[in-house]
Amino acid sequence: MSFSPEICATCQSKLNGNFCSQCGEQRLNQKLRSLHYIISDIIQDLTSVDGKFYKTIKTILVHPGELEYHYHIGKRVCYLKPITLFFILNVLFVMVSPISDFYVTLDDQISLQGYSPYIKPLFEDYLLEKKISYQAFEQNYNQLVVVLARSLIILEVPIFALACSAVLYNRKYYSGDYFNFSLNLHSWLLMWIIIAMAPAFIFAIFIYLLELTIDANEIYYLILPIGLGAYLFFAMRRMFRLTWWQSLWRLFLLLPAYAISHILFRFIQFLLTASLVEV
Repeated sequence: MSFSPEICATCQSKLNGNFCSQCGEQRLNQKLRSLHYIISDIIQDLTSVDGKFYKTIKTILVHPGELEYHYHIGKRVCYLKPITLFFILNVLFVMVSPISDFYVTLDDQISLQGYSPYIKPLFEDYLLEKKISYQAFEQNYNQLVVVLARSLIILEVPIFALACSAVLYNRKYYSGDYFNFSLNLHSWLLMWIIIAMAPAFIFAIFIYLLELTIDANEIYYLILPIGLGAYLFFAMRRMFRLTWWQSLWRLFLLLPAYAISHILFRFIQFLLTASLVEV
């Protein structure tokens, strides 16, 4: 199907210049069809100072909560949509993450979680009933959970959004505001898990030089929750216009709420992944 160069392909309005005065669509020309232009446009969007991706990442890292507040008041066109940012970072996280916190192995699910004592006997009964060996099920489970991780991380977002709506309740805000707050938190967290490797590595060097007996991994796992607490504190202040004191006491509620949300997410992940394993 072809369109007249004088008619906007999007809204069918008459074009008087290179851009449609009604919807902003650019007039189609030979240059826009070239592969070189398409690739250049993608690179510019990702790297340009004025690009949405760069501006969104910079804002979420430097000014926690500002993205959510701008989205709340309707200032949206200059940023990536929260769900778009989340899925981009989700894919990058699965590719380069140093930890598997969002795709837990079967052995960790059965042995190391708070709910493990309750599900372990049920799981063992299931294996006996189906005459499936633990090793065979474990191998298929661990392969599948890594594949499903990209789509399952999103399940934690609405769980934590419910906690946020309870702790941060204000009639001026809607359920979508709490969902976006949780969504941007998880986008930031996916980045933080990777970024935190840098200060952990620096501390590890000092530990080695000073010949201390501290495990470098302990430093990394200490930095992660400190960063999470700092992000939540400043994000609450900016998004919900809270005082320092109001943000502080709510922080002591949201941190355990996040831990509970993460436990629920892991449990749901176990149920979904186990139900899809084929042996």
